[in-house]
Amino acid sequence: MELIGKQHYVLPEGKIYLNWAASCPALADASAFFEYRKMKSLNREKNAYYDFLDDEVRRLAGRLFQCDPSRVFIASNATSALLDVLDRWLLGHPNSTIIKTRQSYPSLVLAGNGVQTHWVQATDAGYLEAIAACSGAGMVLIEGCDYLSGRRYDINAIQVAAARKGLSVILDASQWPAPNLHSQENMAIIFAGHKWAGGPNGIAIGIIPKSFPLDGRSGTESLTRGWRLPLESFSFKETAARLDAGGGGNPYLNLALLHQSLSLLASVGREAVEDHIVQLAGTLRAKLSQLNVQLLPTNLASMVCFQIPFADFGNAAEDHGLILTSGLGRVRLSPAPFNSEKDIDDAVAIIGRMIE
Repeated sequence: MELIGKQHYVLPEGKIYLNWAASCPALADASAFFEYRKMKSLNREKNAYYDFLDDEVRRLAGRLFQCDPSRVFIASNATSALLDVLDRWLLGHPNSTIIKTRQSYPSLVLAGNGVQTHWVQATDAGYLEAIAACSGAGMVLIEGCDYLSGRRYDINAIQVAAARKGLSVILDASQWPAPNLHSQENMAIIFAGHKWAGGPNGIAIGIIPKSFPLDGRSGTESLTRGWRLPLESFSFKETAARLDAGGGGNPYLNLALLHQSLSLLASVGREAVEDHIVQLAGTLRAKLSQLNVQLLPTNLASMVCFQIPFADFGNAAEDHGLILTSGLGRVRLSPAPFNSEKDIDDAVAIIGRMIE
């Protein structure tokens, strides 16, 4: 049975959704938000409810990652949040070394101010060797897992090794964070709202430790994107809210939906979500191993990948009633809290028919 009922999501009718790590379906209920929108005296009531949601989202993020809600900020997407945190950090750390893989954030160009990039292999050993070799100030940019292979990094080991060398870390936890992963004094955490967090596109959460600077560009550009703080609030804000940078689409709706999704996750606990997804993924992997597909090795137990059997596999799968991720030579399936054992059985049966 599912951990969180399907009634909480607007799922594609008649289809099996196994794409949780890439994009969550819409949430079905943000009724309180819509009731406020219907009220005649719209602005004051909407803003009061928005203030409540704003505080609640920070509180829920703090609860999930065991951090002070004052260290939580809200942005439009994970990449822009990561770059904003990095930009502020670099202002106080010239002549730094940035440790990252070539696959992650390929559009990131670091130049000037003595900044150097140390390219590493996309393995735990690659990161650990680069950390050990780093002298002086350094920042480790890392994703929770490799988005192509689903390989999970040992974030705890990398964070501890970085701390021992006096290095900082920015973790993009959008794909999947380990349930024992919490805010650390040398590590900022960023995650997108529309992946494992179960919320909408156009919103992301950042958690920044007290050791990271809040100096630099204030979030005044967000004033044109619907956020509530007046101009004068940003310059003197001593909390991470100073980094708030708007949201895509309707920021009020996005905040309401993210609040709902984080509430659902908090109600069952990150550990329960992880256990449920790992169990389903294990069943999926075992049953796919009996088919004529080439499973790809991965140590991310919440995701299953195999080599793509033929071009346009993803669209063909959707035509058969199965939604997954397909591209770059591989197929990726990622169960969700709303999936059940029956969903796994039906998905395997569809794939079996497709490759006959």
